[in-house]
Amino acid sequence: MPSGARRGRYGHGSELLDSPYGLQIAAHEARHQVQYEMIRRTEADPWDWVTGDDNSEEYAEVERAYGFTREEIEQWRHEFRPWNYEFPPIGDPSTPEYQEQMQDYLDQEVEVNAREREDVFADEFSFEDLQQAQRDAGVPVSEG
Repeated sequence: MPSGARRGRYGHGSELLDSPYGLQIAAHEARHQVQYEMIRRTEADPWDWVTGDDNSEEYAEVERAYGFTREEIEQWRHEFRPWNYEFPPIGDPSTPEYQEQMQDYLDQEVEVNAREREDVFADEFSFEDLQQAQRDAGVPVSEG
């Protein structure tokens, strides 16, 4: 992953387009946006504790429409909390501390899920699809 891809966003404009991993990075970060949206759609209302509403209808609607379970969404919500989220490490990759922190980061369900989606995207998006997307965007078309 390029050094600019950190903390749920990619911070270096044109490097994304130059990278052979650019579309995978975009798919990965788009999946995080989907996770955030599912969390938002099932977020508790301030009055829910008074009414006893457990948001079952909201979770059921999300599962019907998108296939995400309540358990998945609650895990994402838990992991995205600032005090729970394991950020990618900074520093010397050869140290045991770095490698342990990297493994903790990679093992989070929000990251596992996003990597699975980027893999599916990479398997489904052909070179011809890329060329058509370039044409549609009005940018020079890659030659293969």
